[in-house]
Amino acid sequence: MNEPISFQLTAPIPSKKNHRLVLKSGVNVPSKEFYRWFRANIGNVKELASRHGVFAGPVSVSIGVSFKDRRRHDLDNILCSVMDLLTDSGLIADDCWTCVSRVSCEAIGIGDDFAVVSISPAKTKWSQK
Repeated sequence: MNEPISFQLTAPIPSKKNHRLVLKSGVNVPSKEFYRWFRANIGNVKELASRHGVFAGPVSVSIGVSFKDRRRHDLDNILCSVMDLLTDSGLIADDCWTCVSRVSCEAIGIGDDFAVVSISPAKTKWSQK
């Protein structure tokens, strides 16, 4: 079983599902802003995955986000972007309910742009069969 970990991500965290670009081929892709943020963070999270090992689940993921200003931000969009980063980096095996049984995202402050992610083995009342 993996030990709990916490680490920081750069922010602002753009939405992967909003502001999608439609290519000439008709394919929808995330915005350049999302890809820039993703590339800025994926290397560090992959390195963490190689040192720590993959969380196969079930785990609990907690995301705390600090914003530089009081503009409106959708925490559910931030949550989706971070969960995709964790999955694509290999730090968590999958973001389905059997691997991530609990997830939370909360605003933790105003003044600096950053996010703190904590992952720990979940205490579940069910077991995988």
